[in-house]
Parts: sequence; C-alpha cells; structure tokens
Amino acid sequence: MAIEVKKIGGWGELVRISNGIIDIDVSTAFGPHILNLGFCGGQNFMKLDPEKELSIYDESLNAFYEGAVWHNYGGHRLWQSPEAMPRTYLPCNEPIEYEITEKGGIFKQQLFEFTNTQQEIEIVMYENEPKADIIHRITNKNAWPVKFAPWALTVLKNGGLEIVPMPTKDTGLVSNGVIGIWPYGKLNDKRVNFGEKFIAIKPDSNNTNKFKLGISNSEKYAAYLLNNEMFVKTFDFDENAEYPDGGMNFETFTNDKFIECESLGKLETLEYNDTATFTETWYMFKDIKTPDLHDDAEIEKVMEKIKKAL
Repeated sequence: MAIEVKKIGGWGELVRISNGIIDIDVSTAFGPHILNLGFCGGQNFMKLDPEKELSIYDESLNAFYEGAVWHNYGGHRLWQSPEAMPRTYLPCNEPIEYEITEKGGIFKQQLFEFTNTQQEIEIVMYENEPKADIIHRITNKNAWPVKFAPWALTVLKNGGLEIVPMPTKDTGLVSNGVIGIWPYGKLNDKRVNFGEKFIAIKPDSNNTNKFKLGISNSEKYAAYLLNNEMFVKTFDFDENAEYPDGGMNFETFTNDKFIECESLGKLETLEYNDTATFTETWYMFKDIKTPDLHDDAEIEKVMEKIKKAL
C-alpha cells in the first residue's frame, strides 16, 4: 500500500492512496472531494471542474459566511438529503483536517456553525484487488435532534454508460419498488433506456436538458462503463427503513457536462453527538466492452458476469 501527499497544479495538496492496481486521490485543500479514481496510469473516471464553471452564487449561502460560494469541483463528495438550499450546499473551500491510516485515510470537512454537523470520509483500500471502501460519517453537533440521510454523490465524465438494476423481488399483488422522476426530467428522454431488468443512461454532451431519476435500488449496486472499463459501487438497502425523496436509496442526474451516480442512506434522527454512517464499496473492472444503450440482452450479459465478482 502506497500513500503519499502530493501537489497537483490547480488543485493544491492531494493525498494519493494506491495499492498498485488502482489510485484514489483526495483533496485536502478543500472538500474533501475524491478527485481521481482509476487504474494506475490509466483514465480518471471523475469529472472535474478546475475552471469552476459549475459553481453556484446564491445570496442564501451567506448563511454560512458573508460571500460564500458553492463550488462543485467534481469528483465524489458527501452531502445530506433531502436537498435544500442553502443547507445542503456546504461551501467547503478551505483546507481540511486529515489523518493517514494503514490502508488509506480519514478526511474531515470543516464544521459550519449554520448546520453544525461534522462530515468526514474514510477510505480503506483493499490489497491486491481493485476495490476500496468509502465510509461516510455525519455527526450531529447541535444541541437538538436533526433528521437527514447521508448522500454519496459521484460526478463522472460523459462518454460512458450508466447501468442501474430494476427491483426483482416478487411481491405478488403489490409494488416491489419505487421510481421517481424530477420535474425537469422526461420519461421519453433519448439518453435513457428502461429495460426489463436494467435502466441504462448514456450522457450526451450535446444535450443540455437536465434529467434526474431515483429508484429504490434493492439490488444494492450501480455501474458506469467508460472506454472498456467499469466502475461499480455497492451499498446497503433496508426495505423496512425510510429513505429520502419518497423512498429512494439511489438517484442519478445528468446534463451536458457530467453524470452523477448517487447512493443514499436511510433517514435517521440523530441526537447530539450521534453519528450516521453509510458505506459504499467501489470496484473497478477492465476489458468490459460497453453495450449499446438499447441492447438489453448485452447489458444483461455484462451485468450478470460482473455481479458474480461483487
């Protein structure tokens, strides 16, 4: 396991965690954001925004501090759901605290008096396989209870294909899951294919329309294929728990700039100093040919093979 602190132009200080198979880079100059995920020496799956074109300037952000701006930065971040402005949009633009561990590191976000919840991301890299645990923690520092769900968002480059499994449990005469569309989304969006077993989404840099979909992902994983490589995230799902946005533990958003692969923990009410913990496990695969958006048979074939390795 190799862990090094380095500086990269435009991003300041980063911590690189590598097992010789995959690299994960985490910002310490802001965030924390995971700014790089990929095979060593290979492509970075993360969409980044060094020019800060995706920033939000909103007067309500002054609740954090005068002149606060929210920068997307890109990559992977931790939020709180349900989404609300300004509460969700923490302007994490200052250097963070971090601790190097035996297999990765713990990266702690700055604490804002306005929200008074402490957020951190821990990375635990596996040895000898392209796999890592991404552990998200949010601690309530308020003197009163707060209800929210941890929300793990991964901003990925365009050019690939996202695959999300449909619920498969046989529940007889009642629904086996929930699918939601946001007001700006359309069910007939040409970037989306609702297959029998999977939903496939192909982001399009020429399509400026926004699209967001949520689902009760009881299969507990989602995948993104890019240039014959695949990123898969797995996560927990409790069918008896309450989830945000009407029951969603997975959501995805796309526009002409990027696609987001988002998992959500259950909604919890936290007393003072209680912590909500939510873990994703990340896998990387090579030599996976990307199916066509509407080739349901090939999508099923690819995903059945991958599921055996999870």
